Amino acid sequence: MQRVTEPELMLAPDQVQAYAEADFSSSEASMLSEVDLLIRDRGMHIDRKKLIVDLGCGPGNITQRLADQWPEAKVLGLDDSPEMLMYARKKQKEKISFLERITYKKINISQIANGDFPFRECADLVVSNSLIHHIHDPLIFIKALKNISKHGAIHFHRDLRRPSSLEEALAIKQKHLPTAPSVMEKDFIASLKAAYTSREISQYLKDSELNSFKVVEVDDRYLDVFGVII
Repeated sequence: MQRVTEPELMLAPDQVQAYAEADFSSSEASMLSEVDLLIRDRGMHIDRKKLIVDLGCGPGNITQRLADQWPEAKVLGLDDSPEMLMYARKKQKEKISFLERITYKKINISQIANGDFPFRECADLVVSNSLIHHIHDPLIFIKALKNISKHGAIHFHRDLRRPSSLEEALAIKQKHLPTAPSVMEKDFIASLKAAYTSREISQYLKDSELNSFKVVEVDDRYLDVFGVII
């Protein structure tokens, strides 16, 4: 199946609301477990000096889980959708410690790729969840990763991967979202069409000389991209 891009930002109110209110707790917990294993394997200690960046943070689900997992660290959630950030900040107010340690900023990934990262320090840990398929040019994403990272920064990025056919995409949708609202079903199919294959991502990483990064297929719909910026 050929890749069909979708809008880089979620802006429609019904679309944003459906995504923000959906229950992704199982996949989010699985992702955080993998991030934790990667950090332990690399021997990194996450303390108050460390900065964690959640790229394309959306409504802040992963951002808050990162803050819970590593309560001493500073956590920065970045997104270019003001509607998504509204939900993230609303959730942030529900827990006092989040107000102190989580910061949300509106910024476009192209700005970061172009060197416009208006923060005092770069990241020790960079994660993203379901972001890559929104990026029309993955080389912009990779350039942003390099610009946002300290030397030795750990990266973990999970995203959908593109099925081989529309029929396979519809079967995956039926398996995982059998009773979802129509707007979620439509978005999910569009996201599967817009996703990259593991082979495509591997080639982009090779072309960008991120040789320490690996791409692993997970279950029937995800791929994990992880490594260290050297």
